[in-house]
Amino acid sequence: MKSCRLIVNDPADDYNQGQSEPIKVAVKVIDDANEFKNERMVLEKIQSLNHRHLVKHIATCERDSEYYVIFPLATGGSLWSYWKEKNKETRTPERVAWCLQQMAGLADALYALHSGFEGNLHVRHGDLKPGNILVFEDNEGKTLAIADMGISRLHTQPTDQRPHGTMTTATTRAYEAPEAAGYNEGGTGPARHRIYDTWSLGCIFLEFVIWLLFNFESVENFSQNRGRHRHNPHCSYYQFMDNGTTDIEDAVNKAIAALLEDSRCKGTPLEALIHFIKQKALVIEPVDRCTAKEMFEELVKIVQNTEEDVKSLSKIGERRSDCPAIFTHLPQQFHQP
Repeated sequence: MKSCRLIVNDPADDYNQGQSEPIKVAVKVIDDANEFKNERMVLEKIQSLNHRHLVKHIATCERDSEYYVIFPLATGGSLWSYWKEKNKETRTPERVAWCLQQMAGLADALYALHSGFEGNLHVRHGDLKPGNILVFEDNEGKTLAIADMGISRLHTQPTDQRPHGTMTTATTRAYEAPEAAGYNEGGTGPARHRIYDTWSLGCIFLEFVIWLLFNFESVENFSQNRGRHRHNPHCSYYQFMDNGTTDIEDAVNKAIAALLEDSRCKGTPLEALIHFIKQKALVIEPVDRCTAKEMFEELVKIVQNTEEDVKSLSKIGERRSDCPAIFTHLPQQFHQP
């Protein structure tokens, strides 16, 4: 049997501390040494944050030309699988409140990554999507946590002082920010600011609202309908215009309008969240986009208003017989010229 070099975290951070039973783990296999080195470096740095909404690794292992990162197993799966599995469950005020609290927690976790630690180090995640947000279950209930730091990058310089773009090519195109469009595969192009992540989180939160008001199929259909525009082959939230500019995807504008017109949304915390996503998160120019701190602060206000007015959440769970076209499976003629 070949030996494996195991690097374990500080015992103080041991996930199994105080438990008599062994914990279940998930093992990520990496076949690129540089990729493994980067991910391990990022993960080791974020250990100090000790944030409930950030996934911490347990250990890393090297064996021949394969590299492993060991994580606690997310028994609840990903956010995407959560939406699918809980699709038919009633959107009770308690569930809606939990969803908003988790969104605030995710924004806080992103703020922790962005704001810097250990001097002037800060992290941009670079690939936020529902599949990279995991659901952990314990005695305190379910918690959403940001995972997969595989393409995350540590920086010590402000974005505008870095001479070259960051080598980040393996992102999920649907949730990428518009500035990714000017990036070249060779690693050159405009440097990506940490604001890149708030666009992605804005996309995820919009889908969260769609799921709350409608269902998982509506989220899937919305994704497919974004891809029907000839300028948007990757189902992104932005599109290229004929004049060479970039704009918000037409389907996204239709989705936001449909949500704001929904009577179940008006006067509820979801209305405030959608307005924030539209005006501050899904903004083409990075300089005009909200920071993770601003996103977190806005969600804290929304959660506080929810606690003061629980009654407004009750109508969110009401089901409607019809569904806006943008959240349904549309025929091919919807394709825009």
